[in-house]
Amino acid sequence: MQPSLPSAILWIERPTFWHPAEPSAKIAKEYASLIMPCSVVDFSRTKLHEKLCQKVDLGDFNIWTHDVLAFLTHQLGPYTPEHILALHYMSQSNVDAAILNKIPVKLIASQYNLFNLPEGLNKATLSAGEHFFSFHINTQPGTFARLKDRFPELARLAEKEEQMKMAPGPVNNSPLMINDAIRLLIESILACRFINLQAKYYLYRACVDLHIIFANQDKNLELDRKALTLREENCLKKCYDILTRRLDIAITPAEMARTTGMNARDLSQAFLHEYGMPMEKFHYMLRMMEAYRSIVQGTGSLSGIAHRTGFINGRQLTREFVAHYHIHPHELTHAQ
Repeated sequence: MQPSLPSAILWIERPTFWHPAEPSAKIAKEYASLIMPCSVVDFSRTKLHEKLCQKVDLGDFNIWTHDVLAFLTHQLGPYTPEHILALHYMSQSNVDAAILNKIPVKLIASQYNLFNLPEGLNKATLSAGEHFFSFHINTQPGTFARLKDRFPELARLAEKEEQMKMAPGPVNNSPLMINDAIRLLIESILACRFINLQAKYYLYRACVDLHIIFANQDKNLELDRKALTLREENCLKKCYDILTRRLDIAITPAEMARTTGMNARDLSQAFLHEYGMPMEKFHYMLRMMEAYRSIVQGTGSLSGIAHRTGFINGRQLTREFVAHYHIHPHELTHAQ
């Protein structure tokens, strides 16, 4: 009989009143650039591993990151003290895990899932020298049903929650691939250096958009889709590149079709399938993110920011900004 592995708890959710045991002064210098000022940070180093965990409490969403380097082979116990849904992204390493120690799950780098995790202890085996980065957004059951009126794209998640009857494990039928749009959003979250209210509304909307992408990609799995030709793949990449660079104008699918030389309908369908968001909504999201950052950083007047992000004037930007982020630009500029 093989000896049991040493074990350690990894908290994947905590009460809102949680405070870390380790003061920030003890955080290793190499992690300093990774710290989000708006997060609660917990760093520890033991004989088993070194880990940096961050949590950002946004009310409806809790953002968590875990950066773990194993020194010895051991059993990691991801633990949640309450029932959660976790939109989970994995990078740098593949990890064999078990939900409630009995439902096997393979956490593969470059893939993501929406997990239904009841209160309890889960299991993951780490080998000596293994390093993984885990990013997840936690919600409580019923959150999507409550938010679907504000964000209709989340209605599918409320329906799936009901259909699955909250059985432990992945809510999606099969793992989904992390695409460039998802990476862009996650990187924008990790790079956020705002604090307090200025961080809250920016990160909250990013969480909504990541769940919208998941809902769309999960739905796309049910649809038959012919493989793209090499030319179509290149057109799609060109389209994505233009949309991420040209934030100073509102670009329509018809204009992108003319630019890429691909049929507008085919291009729109391919973009939605590949990136999990309609082309025009993806571009609108990027323009709004740029406007938000510019407003918080005070880089020019509202009319100037509107001009740089493809809006007619400051009034139009303000109106659409409030509808998108649910906060007025002036509240952001006066927030500390």
